[in-house]
Amino acid sequence: SYGREKPLTPWGRTALGKRTRKIKKYSNPLILRRRRNG
Repeated sequence: SYGREKPLTPWGRTALGKRTRKIKKYSNPLILRRRRNG
């Protein structure tokens, strides 16, 4: 699925803006936690 020549965000999310809307809600808190842990 992933690994193509698509514009990805720093956390590896597609920067297209298609299915990122729903993911944003769930990934936002998850990414913040991961970033803190390092």
